[in-house]
Amino acid sequence: MSKPALKLSNICKSHGKKVVLENLDITINQGETVGLVGINGAGKTTLLKCILDLNRVDSGDVSIFGKSHLLATSRSSLAYLPERFAAPPHLNGNDYIKFMLRLQNKSYSQIDIDTASQSLDLSKTALSMSVSSFSKGMMQKLGLICCFLSTKDLFILDEPMSGLDPLARMFLKNRLEELKVAGHTLLICTHMLADVASVCDRMLVLHNNTIQFDGSLKEFTSQFGEDDLDSSFVACIAQNS
Repeated sequence: MSKPALKLSNICKSHGKKVVLENLDITINQGETVGLVGINGAGKTTLLKCILDLNRVDSGDVSIFGKSHLLATSRSSLAYLPERFAAPPHLNGNDYIKFMLRLQNKSYSQIDIDTASQSLDLSKTALSMSVSSFSKGMMQKLGLICCFLSTKDLFILDEPMSGLDPLARMFLKNRLEELKVAGHTLLICTHMLADVASVCDRMLVLHNNTIQFDGSLKEFTSQFGEDDLDSSFVACIAQNS
């Protein structure tokens, strides 16, 4: 039996006297696409940073494909897009992609870059421009392109739709679906329930320092007696506040 892509056991994290995560347990199996949702300030980004060891947990264990997240080698199998991605402004788009590929010992292929760029509706002309001239949406596409070109087994994406126009959102959803079909594992942190509905097989609701729901979208609406995700989310938060 394959090891889970991610396993979090009894995770606790505080910032000073403020408890952010308390006795939190999550298991994400290989090939799953999971949406992590919660109100602003619920601790979603903190949780992702704990997984990546960017924030040190106070107690508990995190494993990535069976390896402790404290080992750098465990993180070699994942790609991460932060909530506020920004590339160095002195580079152009192509140079940044080449730099990121070299960091990961990946070969540079202009065909692969062109294909990835087209899949997110970012033109060759844009990639030749200085990153300092990029709009938020263009910057987001650049970060996503680098993630996808890494061809990792696990993608952890924090608000990946942020700044994208409707056409780009559609392109990204198509790309995420392709990754799902290819067997990659996806953990997507978002506050947009419509994106969860269109992309994810399973959802986690983080509220009051812990996971208040973990299951399928159908189970979520059934449990909280509502017809749609938004109403169910409101009911979940009210019930656990």
